[in-house]
Amino acid sequence: MHFVPNIPLRYSFLSSLTVLFFCSSVGQAQETPAFQSDHTRARNIVNLARTNQTQEAIEQTDPSLADTVRSMDPASQRTFAYLFNEKGVRLANEQKVSGALPCLQLAVELHPGQKVYQKNFSQMLIAAGQERYLSGDFSGAQKNLDLALQYDSNNVGAMIALSDVYYYSQQMSKAKELLLKAQKLSGDSSEIGKRLEKITGDERLEKGMKLAETEIFDIKFNKEISVSYNIYDLKQTLRKAFREVGQNLHYYPHHTVAVILYAEEDYRKLHEVPEWSSGAYDGKIRIPIPSNGNLENSRFKQIIWHEYTHAVIRDITAGNCPIWLNEGLADYHGYLFAKFDPAPLRNAYLAGKLFTLKQLSEDFRTLTDTEKIRLAYAQSYSIVSFIIDRWGFYKLRHLLEASEKKLPVEGLIQSELNIRTDKFEVEWLKYLKKKL
Repeated sequence: MHFVPNIPLRYSFLSSLTVLFFCSSVGQAQETPAFQSDHTRARNIVNLARTNQTQEAIEQTDPSLADTVRSMDPASQRTFAYLFNEKGVRLANEQKVSGALPCLQLAVELHPGQKVYQKNFSQMLIAAGQERYLSGDFSGAQKNLDLALQYDSNNVGAMIALSDVYYYSQQMSKAKELLLKAQKLSGDSSEIGKRLEKITGDERLEKGMKLAETEIFDIKFNKEISVSYNIYDLKQTLRKAFREVGQNLHYYPHHTVAVILYAEEDYRKLHEVPEWSSGAYDGKIRIPIPSNGNLENSRFKQIIWHEYTHAVIRDITAGNCPIWLNEGLADYHGYLFAKFDPAPLRNAYLAGKLFTLKQLSEDFRTLTDTEKIRLAYAQSYSIVSFIIDRWGFYKLRHLLEASEKKLPVEGLIQSELNIRTDKFEVEWLKYLKKKL
């Protein structure tokens, strides 16, 4: 089981509210943009704007002209501020965050008193912060969101986004402080209420826990819980997962990963944790320890590697990995320490009740029947094993990277494995039959 946190925000980008008064253009022939000097390009863009050829001016406006524009007269700088804002708004509405951000930043720099530009820049910083957060760049996300609040200090969306960064970095008090401020500004918000409730629940369950740290992991545990090996052994298991899962997927997190060990009864009090789960990842790795402390070493390692794999996948795919690929790959690493039971697959295969790949992609999260859930996990593990055996981890990593584009399963398989989905399923069934 895993849960990928996301921030449901709506962005509203505004065109300039100011009226720009343009002078007449100098009657001068314009050179082809490719052969112009930066200074000539900039002057011609201003002339286009001043002769009401605004759309053409916006098209030619580019952040590469920033240094030249900074040397121009104040009126021309204000014209470029308008053009950069319009270009940034256009790119933002096309979901092109990396292109929109420098344009909106230049609009603010060139006309610092314009509130509309500040608001747009702030909204774009929030979007960039979310992207960085979901890709595992927590420090970069924090910088973007802090800057967003400098330009729009009462932006509730920025506060919620930044509180999530703090929460998953185990800075609970900072997360709570921001959410309480956001709550005062927004009034009754169910999203804020859910986050505050989650923090309160975590604080209650983690009260009195001990903290053990490694270079990448923050481990919290109840000292009274007896486990089959000590925290030093757990640190070594996590370090090995960091190295070997990282080698397989060519990725090593640059942020702290929280690992929390709960008493069994406390783990069951967590939000959104199914009764059948033996571990969870929701931005933090959460593992229950049986009340008798009798958790076999191999089983504990299996859970740790499974959940840590989810953490790596979340960063690589920015939280957009298809669930069958996510769970199948997590199980692949977990089963390095346990024997896979093929019975659910064998029974479904013989009865003709296997899921199609499309069904796994669309219906996995909504399954409630325990037997169907067990089959979905087993089938996902088998499909991922087939991909690794036939194409290798190199192609699997490509699948993960392409997942960020949110392609349908047919497009994902075709683009990265160069095989139609129907043919892929036929080949997988042949592979499965040999394994059974």
